[in-house]
Amino acid sequence: MNYMRLKNIQLGYSLPERLLEKVKITSFRVFGSTENLATITKYRGLDPEIQANRSNAYPLTKSYSVGVNVGF
Repeated sequence: MNYMRLKNIQLGYSLPERLLEKVKITSFRVFGSTENLATITKYRGLDPEIQANRSNAYPLTKSYSVGVNVGF
């Protein structure tokens, strides 16, 4: 069985310190992540990774999160 899965992605950006000095912040980071974003397959079931009892298979839940870290 062939499939391609995009399971985890994390992206983040930290602002340069020279910009933060003006507002008296030591660090500022924005980030986002996702899990189980996409599965590309011709398989018609719920999860192509499940090899055992297919009646126990559940669909994968997608999750997204975003956040900000600020240091003073």
